[in-house]
Amino acid sequence: MGLAHVWSLNVCGSRMVRDCAGNAHGVFGVGDGGTSGNQWLRNDLGWFINFSNTGTGTIASVDLPVGNTSGSGSPESNQFSFLFRIKPGSSGGVHGFYGGAPGTIELRLSGDKIELLKTAVMVIASSASTLTEGVWQWAGVTYDGSAGKIFIGNRLDASASNATTFNQNSQYYLGVADVERFANGSGLQHFCVFNRAVSDVQMLHYLSNPWQIFEPETIPLFFSTITPQYARPTSDVSAGTWTASTGSDLFAMLDETAADDGDYITSTTASTCEVALGSLSDPALSTGHIVRYRISATGGGITVRLREGTTTIASWTHDPAPASLTTYSQTLSSGEADSITDYTALKLQFEAT
Repeated sequence: MGLAHVWSLNVCGSRMVRDCAGNAHGVFGVGDGGTSGNQWLRNDLGWFINFSNTGTGTIASVDLPVGNTSGSGSPESNQFSFLFRIKPGSSGGVHGFYGGAPGTIELRLSGDKIELLKTAVMVIASSASTLTEGVWQWAGVTYDGSAGKIFIGNRLDASASNATTFNQNSQYYLGVADVERFANGSGLQHFCVFNRAVSDVQMLHYLSNPWQIFEPETIPLFFSTITPQYARPTSDVSAGTWTASTGSDLFAMLDETAADDGDYITSTTASTCEVALGSLSDPALSTGHIVRYRISATGGGITVRLREGTTTIASWTHDPAPASLTTYSQTLSSGEADSITDYTALKLQFEAT
């Protein structure tokens, strides 16, 4: 891959940024974590650096040095590539965001266009498109020793031929190049350097999925826990000609937590019975409402209804009913679930037909 440095710019607190080899780092000086100057801030993809050129002090204390004066924060050859996520500030103008002394590699925004330069000497390539101020965008730059290319989003935006040799034996910085500081409100979130000019196809591949280089930050999400509720028969409302296999209470034959075919209710004629269900609290959901029952018949049919008071919420007709005991799980539609207004007044009705 030829990666030289990967800066995720997501280390807040220690204020240090290390590359993928752990050997190139810098520390913020002015404004870190405060309300003015350069700041660590956070967005949907994690931490980023919000630059400000209103800080005071030397370049080294205000901006972020990467590597050392021997150029360890730069590519190792005259062929290189950059991939980064950038947010232009709102002041336009000319603002560097990677570079060093005159003669070094420089990346800057000029009128919100990305430019590759040999600092204070020549512009190698400039993007045709203008970046949108205040909006995060992925971009890439390549140089093969004779031509520079600018990539924005999912396309090659510009290409220009300019052969030169860069001075890389210099201290490099993020957020400044020579004397051109990054504009107020501008941001860098991810930044990597390749020791070669990657192909157009490779750069577009990286831009389409930058997380193959940068490890995305995992931001924990917190979800409320929903505890299942069960409403089992608690009393008889009406019996009709239905009878219990043991005793006189129909509900007592139906209230087990696991199906027990040793107790049941039965009717030999067309008749309707109804049992009240235990109270539930409103789950404030339109999903996950399930009615389970187990039935059989030697002839005719059985209709099962879920009711709230005298209102039928849902009904299921089995005609003919199964000859052997069969368990049914009926899921209410969202409309049926939403029609329930009092979860303490639910009942089950069985009608033999």
